Amino acid sequence: MTLTIKPNDNPQWWVDCSYAMHQDMKSHTGISMSIGKGGAYTSSCKQKLDTKSSTEAKLVAIDDAMSQILTARELPLLVNTIYQDNSSKTTAALSYCQKLARHPVVSI
Repeated sequence: MTLTIKPNDNPQWWVDCSYAMHQDMKSHTGISMSIGKGGAYTSSCKQKLDTKSSTEAKLVAIDDAMSQILTARELPLLVNTIYQDNSSKTTAALSYCQKLARHPVVSI
């Protein structure tokens, strides 16, 4: 595995979920972060909350990822970017998260 970081490389996050894929109808979250070339952080876990829709599962997935994303703020880098397969859900989720946050630091 090779990790390459160049000056001005910022963390890029990919967050996605699979809705109601477990036997107890809970969803599954996948999180990945890259800085430059190579994956610096990956996580895959069962969601702890029951959700009523795939949109709500996406909100839970982003909420699960926010602790790692906010921790990445401590790195001497500029901007955290989150990618998802559905931009309208990303926009809705991030606008909700920014209402809760005192200092929004995430860009779309």
